[in-house]
Amino acid sequence: MTESRLVACHACDMLQHKVPLPPGTVANCARCGTRL
Repeated sequence: MTESRLVACHACDMLQHKVPLPPGTVANCARCGTRL
């Protein structure tokens, strides 16, 4: 099984690419700003 490189925002369903994040940071949706 392959790992998905996309994540869908649970608030607006926008698909976004997963990227590595520095420790202690969070990703937010580019469309609505919801924490992913």
